[in-house]
Amino acid sequence: MFEAYFRIRVEDERKIRAVWKALHPDNMVTPGFMEINEEISENEYIIEIKIKDSSPKHFDSLRGTLDDIVCMFELIEDTIKYLKIR
Repeated sequence: MFEAYFRIRVEDERKIRAVWKALHPDNMVTPGFMEINEEISENEYIIEIKIKDSSPKHFDSLRGTLDDIVCMFELIEDTIKYLKIR
């Protein structure tokens, strides 16, 4: 079994809500070998990803999922910065 915990902590609660709104729908439906649990508070979003077996192919899926999360967070941060400039 593979497990990954991803914690996003920021000062602005709106940013956490934006990240959650962007990621949560994708986290609702997962392949049979993957389980995603989320926890959100005022300044923290915790994502727990579990892969039920140790297949290298499924490990690649875990890495891809983590990469998607990081990319989405960066996109949201860039968008917020862009909107503040304007």
